[in-house]
Parts: sequence; structure tokens; C-alpha cells
Amino acid sequence: MAISNPLRHLTVRLTRIILLLITIILTCNIPSYGQNPTSDSSDSAELYAVIFGFVIDKKNELRSFRVSKVIEPRTKSTNAVDVKVPERYIAAARARLMANPQQPTIDEHGNLKEMFTYFFFDPQQPDRADIQ
Repeated sequence: MAISNPLRHLTVRLTRIILLLITIILTCNIPSYGQNPTSDSSDSAELYAVIFGFVIDKKNELRSFRVSKVIEPRTKSTNAVDVKVPERYIAAARARLMANPQQPTIDEHGNLKEMFTYFFFDPQQPDRADIQ
């Protein structure tokens, strides 16, 4: 038994609409698969941003380098969090900073100014400051 042409056309259109709706529904729900809000924070890898203050002298050498604060980017807050930053991470961040030549910043009185930068920190990779 052959399907009449108008009925076949309607069937094809309905199939396309159903596939389009399924695609839209799946696409809209994808972000919810990335993070389970009920999961324990110890199960998921935390990513922090460590903000460093540093001073470059007139010889383009690093005069000072310090951890200013640590923030948690996923909270969209600049409030500091209490996270211990290991010395080997600080050394890796210092090396990364100095890999790109920096120019000193001098204020209107001729004094060196502290500048700030940040690198991401993954506690499960404490010796890497190149996480992006």
C-alpha cells in the first residue's frame, strides 16, 4: 500500500520537527551535565586564581614577588579564600612571569610601582602555573 503524496509530505515534516525539538532540548540541557550541584566538593577538581603582586626594577629584574590573595573564579567573587599555595607553585608562577620580559612601572614621583597578575592554580597539579 503506497502512502499518498500529501501524507508522505506531512510525515516527513513531522519527523523533521520532532528531530529539531529533540536537538533543541538536548542542546539546552548540556550545561547541566558539566557540574553536579549535589556532588561533594572533594570529588570535583577546584580551580583557583592566585593573584600575585610583583615589582620589576629599572634593570628589568624581579625585585619582589608575593601572593596577594587567592580567589575562586567559579563564584564570580573577588573575595579571598583560604587556600594554601605551595612554594613549588609560587616558584613555577615566578618562572612563568619572568619568561615574558616585563617593563617596570614607575609612578609620578619616580618610584617603582607594584603590579599584579594572576595564574590559575589546581591543587591536584601544585607545580603547574600554566593552566589556562
